Amino acid sequence: MVTREHRTRAAALLRIIAAYDGREYDDFIVTAFATGIAKYEHIPDTDWQAAITDWYLSPGVRRITVGDLCAAAVKTYRVRTKADTIGELEPSNKRVPKPAGFDRLVREMTIIVREFHAQGATPSNEDVLREWARRAQKAA
Repeated sequence: MVTREHRTRAAALLRIIAAYDGREYDDFIVTAFATGIAKYEHIPDTDWQAAITDWYLSPGVRRITVGDLCAAAVKTYRVRTKADTIGELEPSNKRVPKPAGFDRLVREMTIIVREFHAQGATPSNEDVLREWARRAQKAA
């Protein structure tokens, strides 16, 4: 929900944008920007201002849209807070356990691929799986 605070914040940011591109903004544009800002109210004004400045100082400048501003502000915020680092939610150093018999399966398929190569053929994944299934059925 867009509050008066969001509209005030959007109007202040639009004044900065107007200084860069010389546009004038009506009430509809203020509401559109306020709606975008309302989704990311945890981002401080300094990050919004830095995002606008970075946008207009980058080469190939075009007029900033609500989506562009929000994406740039989120990026600036994440870089500043280092929120993009691994382990933001939980440590990622936990290894996923291998299924039972995985190492045996890899060895068997490696042998099949080597046999194909020895015959001068390059097998597809389907060829390897088909041959492995045939051998497994024969062994059972």
